[in-house]
Amino acid sequence: MKWSVEYNTGIDVIDDQHRRILDYINEIADLKYASDRVKMKGILDNIIDYTQSHFIFEESLQEEANYKYRIPHKRVHELFIKKIESYRERFEWGHDK
Repeated sequence: MKWSVEYNTGIDVIDDQHRRILDYINEIADLKYASDRVKMKGILDNIIDYTQSHFIFEESLQEEANYKYRIPHKRVHELFIKKIESYRERFEWGHDK
C-alpha cells in the first residue's frame, strides 16, 4: 500500500506517524509468506507499540482542539489495536498461514 496525499491530515507530525504505521503494515505484507518468524514477531510488536503511542498522542491533540468526532475516532483506534493484537495472537499460535 502506498501513501497518498488524500491521507494527509494537514498536521505534519500526524502524517509522518501515519506513514510510519503504513510502513509497518507494508513490512508485514512483505514478510507474510516468508519463514522469518522472529522478524515477523518483531514487526508485529513494533506496530502495536508504535500505534498505541501514536493514538495516545493523536487523541491528546484531538482533546486539546475539542475535536467533535474525538470519541468515535478513539473507538476506531481501539478497534484497530484489537485487530492487530488479534493478528499477533494468531501468529503466536501458529495460525498465520
